[in-house]
Amino acid sequence: MIKRFSQFVAVFAALIAVVSNGAPAPAQSIPRIDVHGDEFAALRDPFWPVGYNPLPEEEKIEQTKIADLKARINWPALPLRGVTHAGGKRFIAIIDGVGLVEAGDIVVVEQDGLIYRWIIDKVSADGINSTRLDVTGKVQN
Repeated sequence: MIKRFSQFVAVFAALIAVVSNGAPAPAQSIPRIDVHGDEFAALRDPFWPVGYNPLPEEEKIEQTKIADLKARINWPALPLRGVTHAGGKRFIAIIDGVGLVEAGDIVVVEQDGLIYRWIIDKVSADGINSTRLDVTGKVQN
């Protein structure tokens, strides 16, 4: 057993010597990329989703402009028709144009070319509690 192991080590050492003699020098085999140059900026992040390309710096919107846009959005009220008891401690809300919703559901309402989204936090006998999620423009085909 020890004899076979020593033969294996000898063969493995010989193989390493053969491979290392034919390999290029490490400094020559590693390409150098200037991380501040255009070549680096053109590289794609491997964790981006397929088809995603970030906006160029000149097209990014400043955070102050985004805050101004959010302040000017006039959120419509959810068109609540009523609340009904669903058994036990559960209640279900009836929203006009959407249908029956319960806590955890996302409600989407389109108005004036914009799409508004809410998440229903709680439905009780007194009504609903919801959180505004986002507003997007309607996709034009």
